[in-house]
Amino acid sequence: MLVVGAGASGLIIAQRFVDAGLTVTIVERGSVGGEQSNHSHGYMHRGHIYLTPSLELVRNLSNGADRWRAEMDALGIEPINDNSSLLFTNAYEADVAAAAWSRAGLTFHEQVGAPPGVEQEGLARSFITQEATFDFTQWLRARYERLAADPAVKVVQANVLRLERESTAIVGAVVASGGEEVVLASSFVVLCGGIGNLELAATVTQFRGNALNRSSPMLVLRGPELPSLSAVFHGHETHGMFIASRHTDEGTVWLVSNYVSYAGEAITATGVRLWLRDIRSTLRDRTSGLDDPRNVWGYYSAPKGELRNIRTSINSHNVQSYGFDNLLVAAPTKLTLTPLLGDVVMDEVAQRLRRHKRPAGSRDIETGSPVSVSPERWTEATLHPLSSLVDV
Repeated sequence: MLVVGAGASGLIIAQRFVDAGLTVTIVERGSVGGEQSNHSHGYMHRGHIYLTPSLELVRNLSNGADRWRAEMDALGIEPINDNSSLLFTNAYEADVAAAAWSRAGLTFHEQVGAPPGVEQEGLARSFITQEATFDFTQWLRARYERLAADPAVKVVQANVLRLERESTAIVGAVVASGGEEVVLASSFVVLCGGIGNLELAATVTQFRGNALNRSSPMLVLRGPELPSLSAVFHGHETHGMFIASRHTDEGTVWLVSNYVSYAGEAITATGVRLWLRDIRSTLRDRTSGLDDPRNVWGYYSAPKGELRNIRTSINSHNVQSYGFDNLLVAAPTKLTLTPLLGDVVMDEVAQRLRRHKRPAGSRDIETGSPVSVSPERWTEATLHPLSSLVDV
């Protein structure tokens, strides 16, 4: 098995293959979790982020969140926050959401008052949920180390230049190694490269399928007295702003984003400026995050590669074969759903693998040094005085 990409999806899918008795080569061009996985907020959504989630989506999200919790417990990784607050300034929207959540079987409780860091004024209703947040760098490191130590797994640091095909089969992935091009052949290829999936698929087909690349803006706010907070600010006026905390020696960090995203892999300077003004206004009106002049802020863009049947709505999980017998492109629409994505890939592979053997004459490639594990993206953001955010 050849897995391209050592992010959350690639590592989970590789582990599933190993558990099934298959040998796996993982190819990563940069660092483990260095692309889409390192800008996750680590928020284990169960469905409360949506005002009226479908029963199927809630069932899948809750299943994924439970499996992630079991995975974290098995690796000894503690959550940053065990619960999350759901905040409404509009009482009608709160009533609609609470009724929909109850119908979907979600667990939530009324929260008395505002959580620390949130302004009480203008708050209509507040709920608390059992949705944990994690620092995923810890998980990436632990899962990668276990996989790399398994004799059935080879991890190669190399850039996949293109795929090669014969009729409806992928015969290999061409990688750059030691100044030459090497063809890695396998019985089955799974692309888990996020935004890079579309580029690689384009080397063997012009069919775009359900691929969707987009970018989300992310704000980093750090302060010596910011409280730990995991919260979603529901409502159209906030664009669904959410905050997840991290902790450093210099104080608490808030990772802030909302539902706004932009098509493609980059955001224009104008788009960034408009988004920052909007998120600044919401932070000022709804939180105490901009009250302390000692706080500092930064920004980064988070590109995401997805597969969506309907562009404007979320799928539970998705894979696509692009018409090839031994190729799958895998992309979860939420990190929470990655374990379920692993199930779907394993089911698809089990049905197809018996028809494909590893091609004769294929070359192996040396593993080389261990691949580094990427820190979460926010740790690399350049931080500025709070006064400069006010002037954006």
